Amino acid sequence: LGISCIPNEKMRKRRKLNMQMVSQKLTTSVLLPVLYSGGTGPLFSVLIIRWRLSMVRIIPILIGIFLFSGSLYAQEPDTASKANIALYKKVAPAVVSVQGGGQTGSGVVINPSGIILTSPTACGSSSSSAKVRFGNMKQYSAKVLGRVNSLELVLLQIEDQGPFPYLELGDSERVELGQVAYSLGDSFGSLSRDGQVHMSMGIVSGRYQITEAKNRRAKYKGVVLETSAAVNQSQDGGPIVDRHGKVIGI
Repeated sequence: LGISCIPNEKMRKRRKLNMQMVSQKLTTSVLLPVLYSGGTGPLFSVLIIRWRLSMVRIIPILIGIFLFSGSLYAQEPDTASKANIALYKKVAPAVVSVQGGGQTGSGVVINPSGIILTSPTACGSSSSSAKVRFGNMKQYSAKVLGRVNSLELVLLQIEDQGPFPYLELGDSERVELGQVAYSLGDSFGSLSRDGQVHMSMGIVSGRYQITEAKNRRAKYKGVVLETSAAVNQSQDGGPIVDRHGKVIGI
């Protein structure tokens, strides 16, 4: 077994040069794109390439960079998300699922005594009672207080002692196109089945006057607001609210 090792100055210089080349290639092809994605690449790529740092010196610097940039991203406040979360926590408790007359839909409590605003497509066009359920899965019986067929609105009264969480009515006449709007309700049974009020965000994208209904069963004629917020199955009778949580539409 003939193994010889003859270290000399020339070989040591060659190894050092090879290590520097590997370090530069690895830094350029793998590490710099990562640094660029974190927003710190332009500065440190110049320093690393020009100084020709060895891998032993690069690694501690990279760890420091990632820890520092990570802490910056973690501390950056997400104002929009915080506002949406706060709004959801405010309005969701006042939204209910409604079942009556063989139909299902949604509704919103508009008075602490338990008065609910909904539509006939949620509780039937001639029923005198309905079942309502809140997000905490508490279910109550409700009686029909009255109907306004021309507006396709129904008022229900929960037959139990309040107070109940409720939302204030806004002024739909002051709604402007482009303002933020949120739809809430029992989307595909999310509330009645899972206890989760669905909320979707969009804008008020249109304002129209209905003078003739193509659907013969529809009775409403008047001003309607169009929104890009998702309105899904079982959300009939659910509220559309503004960024303050006031009801601007049904």
